[in-house]
Amino acid sequence: MNGFKRIVGAALAALLSLCATAALADTVVLTGYPGIFQENYTKAVVEPFRKANPDIQVEFHASPNSAQMLGTLRAQAGAPQIDIVIMDVSVAKAATAEGLLAPIDETVTRHLGDLYPQARVEGVNAVGVTFDNLVLLHNTDKVRPAPTSWNALWDARYARQVSIPAVPDIQGIALTIIADKMAGGTSQGNRMKASGLLG
Repeated sequence: MNGFKRIVGAALAALLSLCATAALADTVVLTGYPGIFQENYTKAVVEPFRKANPDIQVEFHASPNSAQMLGTLRAQAGAPQIDIVIMDVSVAKAATAEGLLAPIDETVTRHLGDLYPQARVEGVNAVGVTFDNLVLLHNTDKVRPAPTSWNALWDARYARQVSIPAVPDIQGIALTIIADKMAGGTSQGNRMKASGLLG
């Protein structure tokens, strides 16, 4: 939990400083994930920022996934309307390559130095504020015994009852790498490592 607080604290400091350097803008537009992510991020980061900076409004625009966020950034390339975007690192890498994300100004806040080294990926104009975990969830009333392997996703008993995240969602990419390795391949993992998106 301390690691999470450290990362969120640095994210809050970065948000504070980024806004301060944006010529004290009246409104900061933040795009991120909906649902529980929006609820938790608003409580942990946005609300403390609003209290500390009552003259600056923060608009949180929820977007279903990083691919859609990238599409929005592309559409606004000529007239950007988003100040801060929270997206998957794989998609942020594409956004960086397309010139849609400005480089991080390391002088903006000393708190960027508080982030774990894994929060930075070469070739990405951004820093991480969360770490994701890929997990297998199951309905304990309907799935017995509990799955002990990813192979359960291909069990005929559960045909048409399995939901998985799709690429380019970071969890979809991770699951693709797992499935590739289970099938005896190594190409996906090697490509991801070469691109810096897999440790």
